[in-house]
Amino acid sequence: VWFSDDGGQTWTQQNQGMAWPFALTVQVDTRNNPVVFVGSPGTGFQKSPVPPSSMSASKTSTKPLVKIYPNPTRGYVFIEGYYPISHIKITDINGKLYYNMDLNSKKYNQTYKLNISGWLKGFYVIHIGIKQHIIQTKLIITK
Repeated sequence: VWFSDDGGQTWTQQNQGMAWPFALTVQVDTRNNPVVFVGSPGTGFQKSPVPPSSMSASKTSTKPLVKIYPNPTRGYVFIEGYYPISHIKITDINGKLYYNMDLNSKKYNQTYKLNISGWLKGFYVIHIGIKQHIIQTKLIITK
């Protein structure tokens, strides 16, 4: 079991003798003495204490992974990644590629400004690679 108390920038192992790496979190009990229950093939269910620092609400990040604005837009679109962005791709709703950039950034809190002023008005899909996820959201271009 790994936990982070800084929004995912660093991770600490806390498995207290549990079998791993094939453990699946089943339940987290936050009452009095917090524990996590996990299940893994061949070893059944196990539990491990959760360090108090990982349960602190003041250290929980509520930021979204990415912010895209303005939307709708007519000239520029800003893509703000709170975590490193690996790539940005924009397609129309039929899948035609309009923009593709591999970034493989290691920097946090980066903002990218894209000039889309020459594009036709309509609906587009932005695909953003961030934190081993692909985030897809619509982009509306007006004129």
